[in-house]
Amino acid sequence: MTIVFAGSFQHYSRLILQALLEQPRLEVVGVITTPPRPAGRRQQLTATPVHRLAEQNEVAVYTPEAVDAAALASSPLPVSDILLAAGYGRLFSPGWLEWPRRGALNLHFSLLPAYRGANPAEWALLAGQSQTGVTLIEMAPRFDTGRVLSQSRLSVAATDTRQSLYERLYQLAARQVIADLPRYLAGQLSPRPQPAGSPTPYARRFQRSDGRVTWTGLQMAMAGRPLPAGAVSPSLAEALAEDLSAVGLERAIRALAGFPGVWTMAPLAAGGASGGGQSQTSHKRGRLKLLTAHLSGPRLVLDEVQLEGRRPVRWAEFSKAILTEL
Repeated sequence: MTIVFAGSFQHYSRLILQALLEQPRLEVVGVITTPPRPAGRRQQLTATPVHRLAEQNEVAVYTPEAVDAAALASSPLPVSDILLAAGYGRLFSPGWLEWPRRGALNLHFSLLPAYRGANPAEWALLAGQSQTGVTLIEMAPRFDTGRVLSQSRLSVAATDTRQSLYERLYQLAARQVIADLPRYLAGQLSPRPQPAGSPTPYARRFQRSDGRVTWTGLQMAMAGRPLPAGAVSPSLAEALAEDLSAVGLERAIRALAGFPGVWTMAPLAAGGASGGGQSQTSHKRGRLKLLTAHLSGPRLVLDEVQLEGRRPVRWAEFSKAILTEL
C-alpha cells in the first residue's frame, strides 16, 4: 500500500508520519506540508517537523502554499493508493480528492459531527467534555463533512491541557489508522454519511484576542464569585457555554495553554512593567499570561504567570514584587 501523507501541525502530525514509516507493509511515497516559515528570534526559515522527518527518511516533500488545481498539476509526487491528512489545515480542491487510486482520507480529532473545525480539542476542553476522540473520514469538498469510516474514543482527564490532549489524540490516531487502512482497502469499513448539522459550535481557530479576561473578572474568579458579562472575550464566552465562573476560567487556562493563552491586563507597581527597566507609574498595566492554575473549592488559584517580555514566575512572587492595587 502506497501513501502520500499531508500534515503540518507542530510535532503532532509527525507522530502519524512516524507510525506510517514504521510499518513494513506501508510505503510512504510522498509528503505534503506547509512551506518553511520564519521562526525564533532570528526569524530563520524553519521546516515543519513533518518535513524534516520525511527528508531524514528520503521521502519526497511537496510544500505548496495551497492545495488547489494548480498545485495538483505541478505536483512532483507519484500517484498513491491513499492520500492521508492529519493536522494539515488546508482544504484540498476537488481534483485532489480523485487523485489517489483508492481514496483521500482525513483524521479529525473529535467525534464527528461534534466539533468540526480547526481547534476541536480546545473547544472540547472549554466545554468540559469528559470524552472526545478521533474520526477517520473520507475527504469532502467542505472541511470535516466527509463520510465516517471509523471512530476511537478517548476520556478527557481533569488535568488535560490542549497540549496533553492533542498528544494523546494523535497517539490514538496513529494506532487507529494503522489498523484501519488495511481494512479500508479490503472494503471492510462501511462509510456512513454525517448529518448536515453538528450538535456543537464550530471549533474555529482561536486568535490572541480570544484569550482575554478582564482584571476585575479574574479577581472575582479568585474570590469564588461569578464573572460579570463581558469579563471574557465573546469567543471564549461562547466556547465556555457562558460558564463564567472559576471552573470555566480554569478550563480555559488549560484549553488555551501555549497559544493563545488566557491573559489579562494587570496593574503594575512602579518599575514593574516590561521593557527596558524604566520606571513606570502605579497606573501602568501589563499583559499578564495565566500559565497554570487550580481550583480550591469555588475559587481559582493561580500557580504560574508570565508578564509579557519576562520569564514565567510563581503567582506569589509576581503579586508580591510587581503587582499593585489601583
